[in-house]
Amino acid sequence: TVFSSNSTIYAVADLSNAPLGTVAKSRWFAIDVPGETPNTLIDEAAYTVNEESFTGLLYFSLAPATAWPNGSYAVELYLNDELIETLAYTVE
Repeated sequence: TVFSSNSTIYAVADLSNAPLGTVAKSRWFAIDVPGETPNTLIDEAAYTVNEESFTGLLYFSLAPATAWPNGSYAVELYLNDELIETLAYTVE
């Protein structure tokens, strides 16, 4: 939950028997970062199940363009547009 300014941040989703067309999505936010508007969307990524059924891990990641500013961040994980979990982390 605590990362350095040069870290690539990973979020892992564990899907079980997800049917064809299921969409898993991550949305990354800068929550409280000096110089940024609170709750700024940084990036998002989606994966759509393209086989009859999928069971396994999905890896979402976010790498810094230069370095992450110190502060609090969060990643939201969605399944078919339903928020499943919000994970908070900090950069120090």
